[in-house]
Amino acid sequence: MVEKVDCPVCGSNQATEIWSHVSGIADGVCLNCGHAYLTRQKTEKEIIASYKNFRQAYPEAYLADTKNDLFERARWRYEFLAQNIPTAEAINSVLEVGCAYGHFLSLFSPKVIRAGIEPSMDQAAFAKKHFNLSEIINSPYELIDKKPKEWPGHGFDLFCSYHVIEHVKNPSRLLAFARRMLKPNGYICLAAPNLFALSPDIIEYFFLFKNWHLNIFSPSSLSRLLAQFGFETLHWEVEPPTTMLRNSFIVLARKQTISPVQFVSSINIQDSVQALADFHNILDRCIHSIRQAFDEWHHQGLTIYIYGAGIHTTALLELSDIERKYIKFIIDDDPKKWGLEINDIQVINLDNALSRKPDVILVSSLASEEIILQKLGQCLRTGIKLVGVYRDLAPHLK
Repeated sequence: MVEKVDCPVCGSNQATEIWSHVSGIADGVCLNCGHAYLTRQKTEKEIIASYKNFRQAYPEAYLADTKNDLFERARWRYEFLAQNIPTAEAINSVLEVGCAYGHFLSLFSPKVIRAGIEPSMDQAAFAKKHFNLSEIINSPYELIDKKPKEWPGHGFDLFCSYHVIEHVKNPSRLLAFARRMLKPNGYICLAAPNLFALSPDIIEYFFLFKNWHLNIFSPSSLSRLLAQFGFETLHWEVEPPTTMLRNSFIVLARKQTISPVQFVSSINIQDSVQALADFHNILDRCIHSIRQAFDEWHHQGLTIYIYGAGIHTTALLELSDIERKYIKFIIDDDPKKWGLEINDIQVINLDNALSRKPDVILVSSLASEEIILQKLGQCLRTGIKLVGVYRDLAPHLK
């Protein structure tokens, strides 16, 4: 079921739709405040249920590696706070909603109260086990109506939530929760994808398609929403890109004693409309290019395999509506995936795949495409056509 949604920032029911899908979902821009969001979306119950099939599997060794992308991003955010919060104001307590595996919280001294809320059982367990973060609650934040006795009674010094607010149907609820959890003059730090630097890749498109990204904030629209809940924005900055997060920004704001606070910045609505339209126009051309390639290979009678059994391949198959008969097998290096199926296509290992002599191997990965292409280029027999989604079919996506 799809329902029409009013603007989550200003409450207006006047929006211009930029993109729509045959399923009924659509996104657009509020004509009152310029915020971009899914104007027609699934019900909250359906969205929550869809997350049960969402998986981003990382090997435990990678998660514990201090040189991984997750740690690098966590350290950058920690330094951002250190540079923008006066040194005279010590952070003795921090609460992170959506703390995932605990990388960010682990950077704080054990003397600091390090509390986290994480709905994923596996991620919460990892944070407790590997980083000794005992104050992790495995629950959606909406179900926490009372502060645990271990939490500071006067409120936290710092509330953080990174890449969560774009996922929630009611972002106002999250900010109201943050205000309740913070002490007077406490700080809030949020990160989200940036409308004006939105990376036109298949994963970002898929998150809209699946209703996993419901809001596309800009620094101005997020600051406006923060102001409505008594937070004064102090500083915002574009986050440096990583292999998976190439278009996000971070905002630091402070809880004021009165609510709301005056919001002085304005949003150019036409700029928002143009940014969202450009994003969809690029992606529409890319999806067409991918479909066209599969049609041509199939017409030539070529046997097609896809390399990569992750969320990127799921997104590629669902968004492009590629017919099942076009693809023989999906290849992956993870033994846990061998024998499984993605869209009714069996996953096999590389040796098995090469013994079957495919004509085309399409590398389907956002973060690791170049690495995989180089590896396969060294081991494939002459005559196999090796294709990268971003390198060859849609180079303008990156």
